[in-house]
Amino acid sequence: MKRLMIRPQAGFTLVETLLSMALMSIFLLVLTDIFTQTLSLQTENEAASVVTQDGRYIMQRLAYDVARASAITTPGVLGGSGGTLALTIDGAANTYSVSGGNLQVVNDAGTTALNGNGTTVSGLTVQRLGDGGQADTARVTFTVTSRATPQSGPATQTLTITAGRR
Repeated sequence: MKRLMIRPQAGFTLVETLLSMALMSIFLLVLTDIFTQTLSLQTENEAASVVTQDGRYIMQRLAYDVARASAITTPGVLGGSGGTLALTIDGAANTYSVSGGNLQVVNDAGTTALNGNGTTVSGLTVQRLGDGGQADTARVTFTVTSRATPQSGPATQTLTITAGRR
């Protein structure tokens, strides 16, 4: 007589399947949370970077333009302040003002926005300092805000530059 050996069938039990599904769900939830936090942090860093870059560019451009200007025409009086800056550069009038969230310079060549698409500029205040002659100086204050709105809110910087003619 032959002996028959009964082998257990290969496979998983219902409990093993449910346990593996539960562990996989927890693992996917943790990975999803890490991924969303990484994206949020990246958005915040990009917003802060864009604000810093635009702020630096605007300050350098204003310093350069004021230094090569032959006259500061607006604000018109020493100690006066306003929302625009008008310079005469190489005989051409250049007017800096905020319009539609952009810091714009208007001259004979047209209108140029000094900030990028990722930011808005507001709160432009210009104060005229100095002696009105060769040492004519302007103090410009403005706020740069990112258009991106991460969870912590948009990145914002208020910047002030004091630039003088040479």
